[in-house]
Amino acid sequence: MRVTVAPRRRQPEAHDRVSRFVAEAELRVERQQALVRRLHHAGRDATRAEALLEVLEQSLEALQRYQDHVMRSMAQEQESESETGS
Repeated sequence: MRVTVAPRRRQPEAHDRVSRFVAEAELRVERQQALVRRLHHAGRDATRAEALLEVLEQSLEALQRYQDHVMRSMAQEQESESETGS
């Protein structure tokens, strides 16, 4: 998955897109957590499932940081526009 920084006029679209990515990543993490719990409950080796869960959690954190960046950029843009009267 590749996330790019959008031009300023497209920031709301970028926010919508990254919000969808975050929601999808949250679902992946939840599903993987459930799988790890099931494996443990069944007495199975969960090493690989736990490793994947860690990667999914790191990806989610990165997407959340990018989402925060997009929101800050939008706020700064609105602030600039209100100062210049655009």
